[in-house]
Amino acid sequence: RNGSQDDLEEALNYLQKAAALSPDNGVILNNMAIADYLSGDLAAAQSHFEASAKASVQPVDQNYNTGALSILNGDYSKAARLMGGQSCDYNTALVQLLQKDYNAAKATLDCIDEVDAKTAYLKAVLAARMRVEEGVYSNLATAIGLDSSYKKTARRDAEFKRYRHSDRFKQLVK
Repeated sequence: RNGSQDDLEEALNYLQKAAALSPDNGVILNNMAIADYLSGDLAAAQSHFEASAKASVQPVDQNYNTGALSILNGDYSKAARLMGGQSCDYNTALVQLLQKDYNAAKATLDCIDEVDAKTAYLKAVLAARMRVEEGVYSNLATAIGLDSSYKKTARRDAEFKRYRHSDRFKQLVK
């Protein structure tokens, strides 16, 4: 067992205690939904997000979070509708890419100020779909530089099949 799993279980324990003290509290239910999501229990996360939105104490607008779950369920149009087209947002760009609106996805990704590894990787996927070879390599290099686990991910990712045999790609993911 790793520390983060133990921390998550401890957080859930505290959240359950808080929920007992303040039942039907939207903020607590929201945090429980996030913990459920991180635990991999998407059904419980959805249920807690919905309860959080309907809570009698401090209800929380859950459109964005419910939209993000809709991505995982493959309902991209619902996700786009619920998330409200947030600008400069990873999940918005992901939905745009999945809906094949590549120019919108590029504009959304390009305005994200602090590019983390997953954002750089999504930019590489988008570059592959748009057939911008230099963008594939430069964004993969950024993603891998920030998180080396993306080497393995990129090696297996069908998005990069066109580039697998290039020396530059091989060098990046070795």
